[in-house]
Amino acid sequence: MMRLIAYALFGIGIIAAIVGGAKLPAKQVEYLQQIRPFDVKLAAVEAELKTVDQVKSLEETKASLTKSRDELGGQVEFLKEINEFDVKIADVDADLRSIDQLSAAEVKSLKETKASLTKSRAAVGGWPPEKKGERFSNAIPVFCVGVGIAIVGIVLWRNDIRDRRVAPQAEQAEGELPDTEARTTAADTAPGYIISVQQAIETLMSMMNKASHQELLDEVDKVLSEHVTPFVELRERLIEEMGLSRAAPIMLYMASGERLLNRAWSAEADGYRHESVDAIDEAAGSFQEALQEMEGRNED
Repeated sequence: MMRLIAYALFGIGIIAAIVGGAKLPAKQVEYLQQIRPFDVKLAAVEAELKTVDQVKSLEETKASLTKSRDELGGQVEFLKEINEFDVKIADVDADLRSIDQLSAAEVKSLKETKASLTKSRAAVGGWPPEKKGERFSNAIPVFCVGVGIAIVGIVLWRNDIRDRRVAPQAEQAEGELPDTEARTTAADTAPGYIISVQQAIETLMSMMNKASHQELLDEVDKVLSEHVTPFVELRERLIEEMGLSRAAPIMLYMASGERLLNRAWSAEADGYRHESVDAIDEAAGSFQEALQEMEGRNED
């Protein structure tokens, strides 16, 4: 249910933020509405003036072509060139006939209309306005509220995810171990393996001098697989229970003990019993340091 509420709030917030952010300021809308008629009229006037300019350009082209034709005279050898000019002049005449020519008075009137429209358009004012308050949309509060609702939705959604992840672990731990201290030191928890490895390493140390080659290898393997490796798999839970600052030293000591036991196994496998014994002694010290760190936390 909480997840659905979170999704709904997030969706409503995003929609409100989009609507609020997309709306133009009222002053800008007013400016655009006032300026558009002038832009339409100016475009129409400029189109007609462009037609006048086109006529002038065509007339100049015709005059130039006619002059060039006349310069050729009536000589027979230039008939071909004259024919080309006749064709071009005919094209220009056709273009001139296709354009509605305006009188000089009409052209003057168009230019005066354009000047008047340009002046009236400029009187509307520009954008942005001088008053800064008019530069913003009146939907800004809607935008802000939308962002706030979206943030609330995200927070609820994250809390729901966290609760769904933590709740099963808490229920299982409470069902199996009702006592707080018992939960902390249970055999299947990270602290529990820190405690249990002490007995296992003592057993290993008591037999390492008289054990056979294979017996020592098997016992080191047993300590690693039954006590050290399970602890490594539960490091994340240890961090959640104790916090990173308190769990970090414990994990370092346990990791050091693990490396030393691996060294002891390698030395014994290579036939160097004295190096294996030294490594086991050092591993025992590392595991003891880890236990002391954990008991220090319990005493606090």
